[in-house]
Amino acid sequence: MNPDHSKVHDAGERFARYLRETGRRNTPERQLVLSRALAARRFFSVEELGEAINAEGSHLAQATLYATLELLCEAGLLGRKHTARRTLYCPVAAGSAQTVCSVCGKVTALKVPELSAALGRLQPGRFVPSGFYLEIQGMCSICARRQKKKSQKNI
Repeated sequence: MNPDHSKVHDAGERFARYLRETGRRNTPERQLVLSRALAARRFFSVEELGEAINAEGSHLAQATLYATLELLCEAGLLGRKHTARRTLYCPVAAGSAQTVCSVCGKVTALKVPELSAALGRLQPGRFVPSGFYLEIQGMCSICARRQKKKSQKNI
């Protein structure tokens, strides 16, 4: 089993368990949204996800997309970012860290075992943590180079 297939399978199991625990049905449409959302390598909008699914020959109602994305966020499988114009989503893993380019939206996973260990030693009082997700915002190297070239041309 390749790592991507394993990741989707594990997320599918987590999502199915979440749906069961909250008394909801695990439908093929929800599984389709999950698999396409997990395949994203950057932040995406509901419209972009719908277009990708439609391009593959499937069609889901906007209401199904919105409702399923909300469930995936509640289940801890997707992160959500509100901008002035729209809401964007990206896959997250519990106990994960990632960088997000504020220009192009590219998401890159980070491996930070020291962070997991440090967070495990935190004693947050009466709060019982179930996991964490760290997002570091900034600019990817490609966008930074483009910005640098653009600013040099303006000099």
